[in-house]
Amino acid sequence: MSCKLVLVPSFPGLLDCLLHRLHISCLEDPLGPKWVVVPTSTVANHLRIRLGYEAGESVLSGVRIIPIVNFIDRFVSRDGKLNAQRWDCSLDLLLFELVQRSSHSSLLGVLHQMSSGYRFLRPTFLDLADGGFGLDQCEILQELAEASDLAPLEREVISLYVSWLQLLENRGLNWKSLQHQQVPQWITQIQEEELLSSLACEKDQSAKVFVYGFYDFTDTNAEIISSLAQRVPMVIFYPFIEQGAESHAAFSFACDVLEDLRIRLGTALEGVENREDIPEEISYKSETEDFFLSTFPVGDIPEQPSFLTFQRASGIRSELLCAALQVRQWLDD
Repeated sequence: MSCKLVLVPSFPGLLDCLLHRLHISCLEDPLGPKWVVVPTSTVANHLRIRLGYEAGESVLSGVRIIPIVNFIDRFVSRDGKLNAQRWDCSLDLLLFELVQRSSHSSLLGVLHQMSSGYRFLRPTFLDLADGGFGLDQCEILQELAEASDLAPLEREVISLYVSWLQLLENRGLNWKSLQHQQVPQWITQIQEEELLSSLACEKDQSAKVFVYGFYDFTDTNAEIISSLAQRVPMVIFYPFIEQGAESHAAFSFACDVLEDLRIRLGTALEGVENREDIPEEISYKSETEDFFLSTFPVGDIPEQPSFLTFQRASGIRSELLCAALQVRQWLDD
């Protein structure tokens, strides 16, 4: 199957491209499912409102906007396993039990003395799971915990995480984060008919997937997206622009993300489309967005007072990164 990567230097520009692709897809295949996968429910709600506003008198049928967690859950429910929770009270009890077993003299012993101290481990365990570390990587994690360049506290946390994975397996408990790790293999091995059924396709229908709104991907999400791109037409919209040999400072964080995507997608990546400007015939921009795009990232900025400085960024996170780089440069100078 094929996957296209669309790069635009701002989310307003990306949104224009996404809306244009959806209009075309709805004309070509009015009834086929068109999945727009986004990072959060907030982005999904915003996009639904915008899509309704932009539809006008046209019909945008078959478009389903869904947060990536809910999208992945569709595949989990298809593999015959009970859909577990990302975290619930039973996991809290198990984590409490695990911490109580640890030695009071260890670096994590302080958690014994704190009310609900075990909960401080919850975000770390979730991050490790989202990073793709599951039961299959226990040996790798144990080797990592013995690395000499690792801080003692980090060693103990990783060792405890290995114990956590083993305890879950021994108790026969399902953990959504581990279930999501199994989805790429399920997508790769399942028959096409069942895969299309999980994407709400009826007889002879095909599905398209649009990935929008992400700055970064967890290892698990990136693996799922790349596995699905091998079997279903997909377009990934991502904020980025190059300036000469090096990327613009506001997008320096994106280089590693894009390189990782290219490696994972492999031969499924059909092409990369760089869009610096959105042609008028496919533009749905408001006047404020026109102004924004005209000054970002290479547009002309009028002369400003000497006491003001500016940085161009594709969003709040990029703006903060760019500002932090500027502050560091001032400190170095």
